[in-house]
Amino acid sequence: MASKNKEVRIQQREKLEKQLAMRLQKLAEGGIDGAKAQKDPTVKNLKSQIRETNVRIATIDKSVKLSNDMVEAKARKLAEKEAGKVQASSADAPQEKKSKKKAAAEPEAAKKPRKKKEELKA
Repeated sequence: MASKNKEVRIQQREKLEKQLAMRLQKLAEGGIDGAKAQKDPTVKNLKSQIRETNVRIATIDKSVKLSNDMVEAKARKLAEKEAGKVQASSADAPQEKKSKKKAAAEPEAAKKPRKKKEELKA
């Protein structure tokens, strides 16, 4: 599981980069430079391993960022919920008054259409 640790992956990348530098140096001593050195199977393999390690490091960073964002979002939601409770408790009394007014207004509104029906019958 240590390979899922970012520090371990960074160490692996450094080790691979050293191996690549040593291989390129060895090829240069043998008279192979430039494009021919890049076609060497060992060089290709080391470069691909470095790319894979970079992708894994980026994935670890992305995962850590996502986790941090989730923690922040959870804390923000909790704070909003607590703030909502405080506002709701202070706003409960006015809401009850409004509902009483609506309840009182509804029977009057219900009576008016009945009068119209009676008028239509006559």
